[in-house]
Amino acid sequence: MAAHAIARAALAVKTTDSPEAALGAARPGPVPRRVAALLRPAPRRGSSWQGGLLLAGVLFLVAIAGASALEAARDLHALLELASGGQ
Repeated sequence: MAAHAIARAALAVKTTDSPEAALGAARPGPVPRRVAALLRPAPRRGSSWQGGLLLAGVLFLVAIAGASALEAARDLHALLELASGGQ
């Protein structure tokens, strides 16, 4: 949001529909290209099934980690019981 406002302020001198036209095609330096890139819509990344697959994988790994932590806690408790003399 802030980058969008900064880009708009940089182009405040000239108002047109296209960011590239506002920057002028005669001087395509690094700064005008960066400002134009800020004004373009963000590129789409991946598809919805890839995001769902990633989420499912993360949830699976969290579940495995939780189960492993519970088993380790039980093993530690049993070891401490054995070390204290079985009380």
